[in-house]
Amino acid sequence: MRIEKLRHEFDLEVRWIAFPLHIEIPDEGITLEQLFPGGMYNFKQAGERQEEFARKEGLPWSPGKGMSYNSTRAQVLSKWAESEGRGDAFHSAAFRAMFVDRLNIAELDALRNIAKAAGLPPERVGGALEDKSFTDAVNTDWDLCRQRNVTAVPTFSFQGRSISGALPYDTLSQFVTGSGILGIGGLSAG
Repeated sequence: MRIEKLRHEFDLEVRWIAFPLHIEIPDEGITLEQLFPGGMYNFKQAGERQEEFARKEGLPWSPGKGMSYNSTRAQVLSKWAESEGRGDAFHSAAFRAMFVDRLNIAELDALRNIAKAAGLPPERVGGALEDKSFTDAVNTDWDLCRQRNVTAVPTFSFQGRSISGALPYDTLSQFVTGSGILGIGGLSAG
């Protein structure tokens, strides 16, 4: 993934921060028309732009189903994965589940598949979801997002500056080098 490329190119420390993205969505998900009512959003055009962006950036992608799902459980599991040293693998597997396989990442079967793809024991997913320390870590991240006025994902922060959106790798690279400092730093992707 592009974050991994940035990490290696600039010797960055990457820290993933959970973001409270549409936490009101029920577990079964909702259509994009329900999420963004009123006909003000052209979903076909947006999907075409996303697909073109993914193609240009070399990201895996498949056309969407017109659905949005609650990612809270996946965020909790990401904290478990990080505690097991499998955070990057989990984030990659979750990306694939959402944007290639188009799975409902609120469902336990999908979460078990993500965990397995990340090299984690899928039978431990239930226990990890019930572990208050992982839920607390997500809530701490959400509080941090509110404190920093983060309103979109992804948001990239580096040395007190932030940019948001699905951005080309060159833009992210320029964002890092624009600090005037190369080498070890702190990049938060969340």
